[in-house]
Amino acid sequence: MLSSSSCSKIQGHVADNKPCQPLSQLLSQPLGKVQAANSNHGICRPGRAAGILDPAKQELDSAMCRITPKTLADAIHELNGMSVGDQKLLTDEIFRAQPNLLASVLVLSSFDVHVSRIEFALRLLLLIFLSMKRSGHTWPIITEDHQAECFKALTDWMFDSEKPKTAHELRVEAQRSLKHPEKYLFAHVLSEARGYMARRPTALESDKFIMFAVFNLVECIARPQSGELTKR
Repeated sequence: MLSSSSCSKIQGHVADNKPCQPLSQLLSQPLGKVQAANSNHGICRPGRAAGILDPAKQELDSAMCRITPKTLADAIHELNGMSVGDQKLLTDEIFRAQPNLLASVLVLSSFDVHVSRIEFALRLLLLIFLSMKRSGHTWPIITEDHQAECFKALTDWMFDSEKPKTAHELRVEAQRSLKHPEKYLFAHVLSEARGYMARRPTALESDKFIMFAVFNLVECIARPQSGELTKR
């Protein structure tokens, strides 16, 4: 589980930095520029509406992702059909299989994040874990070191530099989901994050921690670590 020192380091790193300009830009863009709803699966696919990927290339790219559109869609369907009791049992399973991923969500309470908002991050964790189970791959236990590495890479991307972004740099950031190792999952989480923020009449400082938590979940399972996954 995450240690108190790890929590303090993360909280201090986020609080001391500038606002997350790239993330706010990404969340405020029209969906068509980053992703589009897929009518067959009910999930968000990156680049489809903008015509960035032709169907043949999209199928090839899908095969290269461990969590495919169908895997994600099936996980969404399964989660939507779960009772509260089923979700508690799944949370127990995550505690046994990936305790550090669960800890990274539960630790939000120490950052003064209200329990009703933590539920958003927890539900995404349930979805991610179901997708991992359905993918046909086995992940090793995500370590604290790997979480910290992914978190650093994430914050390096999210935090803006001293000078304003050029139009080219903004376009590069808008295309991030197309190059992500798990771009379908990334695009879906991005869509869910945008919906979460849109439902909030006033953004709170604690929302920053929630966004970091959910996006780092994706990074941790997308980026390889020592003893990385094997095919079941």
